[in-house]
Amino acid sequence: MTGKVAKFDLDSEDALFAKLVDELAGQIEDTRGLGGISSPLRNYEAIELVHSRLEVIISDGLFKKRRGGIDVRRDGSSEGWLGGASKALIEPRPGETLPAALRRELDSES
Repeated sequence: MTGKVAKFDLDSEDALFAKLVDELAGQIEDTRGLGGISSPLRNYEAIELVHSRLEVIISDGLFKKRRGGIDVRRDGSSEGWLGGASKALIEPRPGETLPAALRRELDSES
């Protein structure tokens, strides 16, 4: 799904995060066998390149939105973040999945 946008309008936050878990697993699977990319100017390692971005936007009214997401790198690793134009990385707690950490952080902003 690289380079394509898919939007999902779901009925609840539970449905949203269940879909996020499924999409994350699929995107990580899609990175199998991918490596870095060489260009005339620079060689990029797989960990430096975002393969896909899973973004979550929760509307809390006309002018208030909570934003965050998960970036999947070409090496299959992923990192969670909060924000829009500027992003703050989030860290899962011990035993916590990245989607659960993202939900926890987004819920703390409400």
